[in-house]
Amino acid sequence: MRPLTTTTYSHPERYYRFGSATLCLSAPPFTESDRWEQFACPPGPADLTVRIRNKADPQVPPGKPRHTPGAEWYRTENGATAVVRDLQGMLLWVAEYRDNGAVEAEVNTASGMPLTSFVVSEIIDLPRLLLRRGSVFLHASFVLYGGQAILFTAPKQTGKSTQAALWERHAGAETVNGDRALIETRGGVCYACATPYAGTSKICRRVDAPIRAVVILSQGKENEARRATAGEAFRALLEGGTVDRADPEQMALFLNAAEAIAASLPFYALRCLPDEGAVDCLKKALALDTTQENRI
Repeated sequence: MRPLTTTTYSHPERYYRFGSATLCLSAPPFTESDRWEQFACPPGPADLTVRIRNKADPQVPPGKPRHTPGAEWYRTENGATAVVRDLQGMLLWVAEYRDNGAVEAEVNTASGMPLTSFVVSEIIDLPRLLLRRGSVFLHASFVLYGGQAILFTAPKQTGKSTQAALWERHAGAETVNGDRALIETRGGVCYACATPYAGTSKICRRVDAPIRAVVILSQGKENEARRATAGEAFRALLEGGTVDRADPEQMALFLNAAEAIAASLPFYALRCLPDEGAVDCLKKALALDTTQENRI
């Protein structure tokens, strides 16, 4: 991985591509990490539009909010509005996620909070926007092998990064993202798409690939792989997916998308040890050629 750099933008609009979706962002200048910069694309028709502006007194919608960690949520006639405050209760920003897929946000200049790449990415909330397109963010290590994606998903500290590293070391695979992958369907084929969310792994490359398998990991005393049941596949998506579970509309969209993905993709359950045998065991289950080399 190359060192993390930053770029300061001064133009009002910039375009990014995530999977097959193009996002147009209009915002004041901010300093951005290259994890987002690598998703930049030429201007053109946009599927998603996010507008951010500075304002001295952003207005909070009336009514009683629904509370989630870090935000208050209000239902409005145009969609759902998030109000975010700091630990002292100072208003930081207000963002309206409209039912038509657009986002209108106001950052409170009175708070003194600088507009950073992190703040902008939190306001954009890609998992929320792309879920409207039937795409799901899954907590998983995304490796590329033979031009196809293998996603390792599991609870934290279960071995996702370890298995990805084993596939790099013993199979010539390459880790595209160590934390999250976007799953979307194109022409009836499910793709794993790169995302700018890299977590503690800091591994983030702009690569999309058709999915060979989603592997549900668990630790065991020996290496054993089998085809997962439909219930196990759906539960893995539910447990590892990024969604506002307290929002009925978001959950309805997520459950529909997860059901379609679970029915379309091969899921495997892998009980494993942190060794080369786990790679060989999964290769055998997937019927992959052990001499096949990684290609990008």
